[in-house]
Amino acid sequence: INHFVRLQVQTIASASPGEARASGQLLRHLRFIVNVDPLVWKYQESSDTNRQHLIADIYRDITGEDIERRLIELND
Repeated sequence: INHFVRLQVQTIASASPGEARASGQLLRHLRFIVNVDPLVWKYQESSDTNRQHLIADIYRDITGEDIERRLIELND
Protein backbone atom coordinates (compact mmCIF):
# COMPACT_ATOMS: atom_id res chain seq x y z
CA ILE A 1 0.00 0.00 0.00
CA ASN A 2 2.94 2.36 0.63
CA HIS A 3 4.04 2.03 -2.98
CA PHE A 4 0.49 2.77 -4.13
CA VAL A 5 0.32 5.91 -1.97
CA ARG A 6 3.72 7.14 -3.21
CA LEU A 7 2.60 6.63 -6.80
CA GLN A 8 -0.62 8.59 -6.24
CA VAL A 9 1.24 11.42 -4.47
CA GLN A 10 3.71 11.64 -7.36
CA THR A 11 0.82 11.71 -9.83
CA ILE A 12 -0.84 14.53 -7.90
CA ALA A 13 2.43 16.46 -7.85
CA SER A 14 3.25 16.14 -11.53
CA ALA A 15 0.43 14.87 -13.76
CA SER A 16 -2.34 16.74 -15.55
CA PRO A 17 -5.02 18.25 -13.31
CA GLY A 18 -7.50 15.53 -14.33
CA GLU A 19 -5.08 12.72 -13.52
CA ALA A 20 -4.08 14.45 -10.28
CA ARG A 21 -7.70 14.74 -9.17
CA ALA A 22 -8.33 11.07 -10.03
CA SER A 23 -5.38 10.08 -7.84
CA GLY A 24 -6.75 12.29 -5.09
CA GLN A 25 -10.07 10.46 -5.26
CA LEU A 26 -8.28 7.13 -4.90
CA LEU A 27 -6.49 8.40 -1.80
CA ARG A 28 -9.71 9.84 -0.42
CA HIS A 29 -11.14 6.32 -0.25
CA LEU A 30 -8.14 5.31 1.88
CA ARG A 31 -7.93 8.47 3.99
CA PHE A 32 -8.44 6.65 7.29
CA ILE A 33 -5.58 4.23 6.74
CA VAL A 34 -2.94 6.20 4.82
CA ASN A 35 -0.72 9.14 5.66
CA VAL A 36 -1.15 11.95 3.13
CA ASP A 37 1.49 14.22 4.68
CA PRO A 38 3.74 13.61 1.66
CA LEU A 39 1.27 15.82 -0.23
CA VAL A 40 2.11 18.62 2.19
CA TRP A 41 5.81 18.27 1.35
CA LYS A 42 5.07 18.23 -2.40
CA TYR A 43 3.02 21.40 -1.90
CA GLN A 44 5.93 23.06 -0.10
CA GLU A 45 8.47 21.94 -2.73
CA SER A 46 6.45 23.18 -5.70
CA SER A 47 7.41 26.50 -7.26
CA ASP A 48 4.34 26.43 -9.52
CA THR A 49 1.49 28.32 -7.84
CA ASN A 50 -1.11 26.60 -10.02
CA ARG A 51 0.23 23.21 -8.90
CA GLN A 52 0.24 24.38 -5.29
CA HIS A 53 -3.43 25.37 -5.57
CA LEU A 54 -4.25 22.00 -7.14
CA ILE A 55 -2.41 20.08 -4.42
CA ALA A 56 -4.11 22.20 -1.73
CA ASP A 57 -7.55 21.55 -3.25
CA ILE A 58 -6.91 17.82 -3.47
CA TYR A 59 -5.56 17.74 0.09
CA ARG A 60 -8.71 19.47 1.32
CA ASP A 61 -10.86 16.98 -0.63
CA ILE A 62 -9.04 14.08 1.00
CA THR A 63 -8.74 15.37 4.57
CA GLY A 64 -11.20 18.23 4.92
CA GLU A 65 -8.29 20.28 6.27
CA ASP A 66 -6.23 23.25 5.12
CA ILE A 67 -2.81 22.28 3.77
CA GLU A 68 -1.14 25.49 5.01
CA ARG A 69 -2.28 24.73 8.54
CA ARG A 70 -0.90 21.19 8.29
CA LEU A 71 2.39 22.54 6.94
CA ILE A 72 2.74 24.79 9.97
CA GLU A 73 1.99 21.83 12.28
CA LEU A 74 4.60 19.66 10.59
CA ASN A 75 7.23 22.38 10.74
CA ASP A 76 6.77 22.98 14.47
